[in-house]
Amino acid sequence: MKKLLTLLLPLAITIGCINPVSASNATPITKGVSHTKGSAAAKTLTAQAQGGTSNQAAKPKVATVKSLVTGDLMCYATVVDRNNVVRNELGADFEICANKDKYLNKEVSLSYGNVTVNDCQSIEPCGKTRIANLITSMNVIKSNTPRTLRLGSKGEDVKKLQTMLNDPLLSLKHITVDGIFGKTTQADVMDFQRKAHLRVDGIVGPSTWNKLGNVLSM
Repeated sequence: MKKLLTLLLPLAITIGCINPVSASNATPITKGVSHTKGSAAAKTLTAQAQGGTSNQAAKPKVATVKSLVTGDLMCYATVVDRNNVVRNELGADFEICANKDKYLNKEVSLSYGNVTVNDCQSIEPCGKTRIANLITSMNVIKSNTPRTLRLGSKGEDVKKLQTMLNDPLLSLKHITVDGIFGKTTQADVMDFQRKAHLRVDGIVGPSTWNKLGNVLSM
């Protein structure tokens, strides 16, 4: 029998029935590697499908809308949050751009959702889509307190401020009522704050608004 095995062994090696590499030199097989990579890939795909959880957490819930621009793939919103941080080109639903006059220069609450969008880099359909986390709705926040105004602010509330600053009772330098908070408006604000013993920062917040109202109602 031993002689028979001795004769058959070279033949078996030649036709590949037995691997001549010894167990000590063989590369060990690590169990579970494929499963681990698969799980990581699954998590990545899930995050992509959700638009990125970390990005979602960083998006403002309340902000003032500065611009709304219709793009090929979605509407793009530029907003300023309550910490005065500018967020450029946040993706939004096309319907929001269609009603931009309703939201521009107003403080709004923002809602987000995952939406299927065209992924062709043009308005022409190509059959490719992706999931994006977009602003799906804006709701204007109504408040009796005017919003905080500063250099660069624009809108009807700036016109209101400029009209108040031009009141003869304040004895300030006359400024143009154009709805744009420029350097001349800022200078008048700072002059008023100095005379009213307020913090002189050129920013019209609740304290400055209240003081203006109190002085002009006397």
